[in-house]
Amino acid sequence: CLSLCFSGDGMTFVSGCFVSTVRLWDTDGTPISEPFVGHTSSVYSVAFSPDGQTIVSGSGDNTVRLWDTEGNPIGEPFTGHTSGVYSVAFSPDGQTIASGSFDDTVRLWPIWLSDGWIPRTCNHLRGYLLAGRKSDDVIRQAHRTCARYVWK
Repeated sequence: CLSLCFSGDGMTFVSGCFVSTVRLWDTDGTPISEPFVGHTSSVYSVAFSPDGQTIVSGSGDNTVRLWDTEGNPIGEPFTGHTSGVYSVAFSPDGQTIASGSFDDTVRLWPIWLSDGWIPRTCNHLRGYLLAGRKSDDVIRQAHRTCARYVWK
């Protein structure tokens, strides 16, 4: 495996491996989950959220993914890096993920991007913007946010 991280309570740790998987382990080295499947390349970095309920992983497939501790993916993968993601970390408040990539960039990802309501709202906003009401400052700011995080 390429990356290991202990949970905050020290009772489990998570691994990221060459075989494109993430896995939870007991401190005696016994796997306590099936491998988390979703990445399409080696998993280079893993980390626990401060509350220990979420895991983030970075991969050679250029994506960052969130998982619950049962191995279920949370939302869609974060995309934007143009090369493998070699480092991931949660902010102390658990609201932001930082990722570092071989593309020489660091990206910050607000955790709320993972739950799906932002893309739905942005796609609704796109239709609203096309209707011609672009002068409102709030709408312009929303448009910038959607263009940065959702529409790419």
